Amino acid sequence: MRFPVTAVIARTLISSDLRASEIASASSMPGSVSMRTFFMLAPSFAGQSQFSGANDQGYGKHNNKRIMAGRSHVGYTAILSHIVIDEIYAAGALRAVSEVGGAGAYAAIGASLAGRAWDSALVSGVGSEDRIALSGWCAHRQIDSSGLFVASEHSPRTRIEYYADGERDETPVFGLEHFDAHTPLPEHIPFAPTDLRGTYLFHAHESEYWSKISDFRSRSTSPILWELSRDSCSPMLLGTVVERAQLVDIVSINRTEAFALLATSTVEETIHRLRDFSTTVLLRLGHEGSVIVDGTYSVAIPPVKVRVVDPTGGGNSYSGAFIAAFAVSGNLADAGRLAAASAGLVISQQGAPLVSDTERDWVEESAGSLTLRTI
Repeated sequence: MRFPVTAVIARTLISSDLRASEIASASSMPGSVSMRTFFMLAPSFAGQSQFSGANDQGYGKHNNKRIMAGRSHVGYTAILSHIVIDEIYAAGALRAVSEVGGAGAYAAIGASLAGRAWDSALVSGVGSEDRIALSGWCAHRQIDSSGLFVASEHSPRTRIEYYADGERDETPVFGLEHFDAHTPLPEHIPFAPTDLRGTYLFHAHESEYWSKISDFRSRSTSPILWELSRDSCSPMLLGTVVERAQLVDIVSINRTEAFALLATSTVEETIHRLRDFSTTVLLRLGHEGSVIVDGTYSVAIPPVKVRVVDPTGGGNSYSGAFIAAFAVSGNLADAGRLAAASAGLVISQQGAPLVSDTERDWVEESAGSLTLRTI
């Protein structure tokens, strides 16, 4: 499968924070939200299937219909999760390679790939010394960075040490308390609830955080996706997770996390158990694709066929792309296609891709080629 030229790039190194071109680009970002004009075109969910396009043989090919809506600005997808600087040590390496990472960064890329330029808005705490550089990083991916708020002098840094067997350890360089201080909350979103098309959350289950989400939910009518943290994936926490899930519209979880949460050992059993959730669940299966479980309905989405170069951020970009697409169309199947294609582009190269309409065209074309099937 051929990729757009701008999609095949080297990792973003930040030995001097970020590339000079990315830092300079911060000054050319779009103006503040008060200077923007946008229209809220709320999708109608009542009376029609969110799996529209189904037939008796299951979900067929897309028949060349455009599944990505027009690219005029209609509102923001707020990505509430960390952007960090990773210090990566390869197995046996003495020196680290530094790059921008974090669930929020990759989810925002996914939302940008599956949406429109500047509709993906990253909300995260950053350091005063890094904010301009990280804003530039966002600009090169057409991500709105007005939600980056200064929480300390230094942005979170994570030491990631790989071992020969493929396992890895992750340690916050400045400690967990420093990392937690940069956690984004709904109060940090720089837009009114009516200006949001959708919201992405990546967090665990603790009560203090979810009390704020409950308040936000009461003020926002746009869909919310929660990507579970592995810290919440234990049978002892299942009741709490189910309770938290009632505050969102979509839950995203990978196979390992789902097995741990539900104490299951097969995908089939897991899908059966996930049907008990009161919300839509995205079960991510890595190279086997994903399954959307929506009550008694479920559909399998194959992965886009690419050579996996770096799986970092695949799940986050899938989830970010899904909520961005679903928030506009209200169609679960089409959102799943775009999410699969966005994740495929991300994992097919080293590091975080640049994003432009060239990459969006590739994502849309790849998404349209996927054949879905009911389960």
